[in-house]
Amino acid sequence: MKWNERLKVALIEEDEKKIAELIDHMPSFKERADIEEAMKLLEHGIALFSQKRDETAKEMRKIADAKKFLTSTEDKEAYHRLDITS
Repeated sequence: MKWNERLKVALIEEDEKKIAELIDHMPSFKERADIEEAMKLLEHGIALFSQKRDETAKEMRKIADAKKFLTSTEDKEAYHRLDITS
């Protein structure tokens, strides 16, 4: 299977590890059509990694918000446990 075909499969499967591996071992292309196809596939790879980066950032914000919530809740609960007048 040619490099371009393996990259297509990795993009379809959204296999980030395989995409990175293929990019690290990109061959020299002799035919203009192969170069143009590789460029288009690499653009798709950039778009995929950008999408994954955005999704990861969103999830990280959710985790940070949950942590803040738990921290604020924990402080209030600790205060109430020590309040012997209620």
